[in-house]
Amino acid sequence: MAQRDGTDVDTAERRAAAVFLVLRQAIGDDEFADLAAQLPREYAPLLAGRAVLDPVEKMLARIAGINGTSVEEARRLTEAVLETLAQRIAPGDVADLAAQLPVQLHQPLHRGVDSPQPRLTAREFVARVAERAGIDIDRAVREIPAVFTVLRADVGDEFFDISVQLPDDYWPLLGTRTARQGSRPGQSRR
Repeated sequence: MAQRDGTDVDTAERRAAAVFLVLRQAIGDDEFADLAAQLPREYAPLLAGRAVLDPVEKMLARIAGINGTSVEEARRLTEAVLETLAQRIAPGDVADLAAQLPVQLHQPLHRGVDSPQPRLTAREFVARVAERAGIDIDRAVREIPAVFTVLRADVGDEFFDISVQLPDDYWPLLGTRTARQGSRPGQSRR
């Protein structure tokens, strides 16, 4: 759409979501459900009008606000987290997650699925995110929870499907408050 309209991807995404919202009103919920069933999962945000309500820049701005960084730094961190997460979780859940996220964030998920690492420890996860984002490990430990906090808010129940696949040592990264709240990923309980 962006190429045909001679515009950028964000604008095309917002326009497509608006068209689907109007189409749903015009044809009714039953016909719209039939239409939606014929489209790949990646269309889900557009079909729900999510691109209009929460474009990628707003999502990244929320992450940047939590971490006190720029939107560009939040983008690099978010893409690094998504790529590494896609290596760690089941491919079907990666597809489900992609369906809930703006299309601009699908590419890191696809890269991660292409090189699965289902036994990736939390320590290895942090190291890979740090390397991909171009930041040090301590900063990665501090900033990764913001990405998961925003993901949890944006993808709802899908976040549960992701989190149950991760061992307890990931919990501090997920922003989950537990008795181990102060421990760093990879550290054992005392």
